[in-house]
Amino acid sequence: PEDCKPVWNESKSHYTLPNGSEIHLFGADDERLAARGRGSDAVLAVFDEAAFCSVLTTVIDDVFAPSLQLTGGRVLLGSTPAPVPDHPFTQIAEREEARGNYARRTWHDNPMLSNEQRTAIVKEAAEEQAMTVEEYEATAKYRREMLAERVIDPLLAGFAEWESMRSTHIVALPRPAVFRGHVGIDFGGA
Repeated sequence: PEDCKPVWNESKSHYTLPNGSEIHLFGADDERLAARGRGSDAVLAVFDEAAFCSVLTTVIDDVFAPSLQLTGGRVLLGSTPAPVPDHPFTQIAEREEARGNYARRTWHDNPMLSNEQRTAIVKEAAEEQAMTVEEYEATAKYRREMLAERVIDPLLAGFAEWESMRSTHIVALPRPAVFRGHVGIDFGGA
């Protein structure tokens, strides 16, 4: 309705609503662009596709945090899981999941897609990759993008087999009864 319709302000990259609230839109492909998000007090900061932003910690710590500190505002990070495990989004997601602040939704939770549509999408994607449906559904891409699983893409891993071997290769070794720890340093010079 006209009495609720926001007005776009190109110079400020804001939508201004009739009640004075503003919606500020900005990209964060690098620190310079992320700095455009700085501004006045905010009650909610929403960051979409956070797991694919190389400056995520800058956006959260330097752009969002100052705007939210006086309002008690919140940050909402939305994204499929990061394709690499050392992305800051992965650590944030794991910490917030332990705190009970994490929601995982898959494409099966999307009410706008029927099972028939999902089946057709997977079948077409599998055909494009010259795979069976079962092979495609086992890929890291499908599991990450459609099922929101935290998986390591074997094409990005230095030791691709690690994920399947981790549980059997990380074992606690008891320290010997007689143990004396030493650190040796060799400066390599005369």
